[in-house]
Amino acid sequence: MEQDKEHLKAFQRSWAYHKYWVMLHSQKAYEEIRTLAKFNDWNEAKQLRYEAILAECTTLKPTRGSTINTCLHVWGYFKKEATVEEKTQFFTWIEEDPIPAILIFDWLHDLSVKYKKRYLINNKLFEKTCEKKT
Repeated sequence: MEQDKEHLKAFQRSWAYHKYWVMLHSQKAYEEIRTLAKFNDWNEAKQLRYEAILAECTTLKPTRGSTINTCLHVWGYFKKEATVEEKTQFFTWIEEDPIPAILIFDWLHDLSVKYKKRYLINNKLFEKTCEKKT
């Protein structure tokens, strides 16, 4: 039983890191992982499926829709404290076609730091951004 709790905690840490990256690549994968995690009941079979889903996501190219959806979810962490200029910039970029995803994700990472959103700062979604800035 204690081992199951440790596995659950390890999954929860991993999911916090991967969550928005998975959302970017596949809403279906995101929903499947959420279903696996229901009721905080974690086991080896769920862990193996979770790892397989993460591997599958590496082969999927984000779509315009998944990119906008992910940006809007992450934006939700800042929307109440962002400046008018930041709000204008964000929604201007979201409307562009093609959407400047790398630019937006770099900027959202900067906002994560600026507004001290620890949950987001080291998220896999921003992995390339973090590598560039160190």
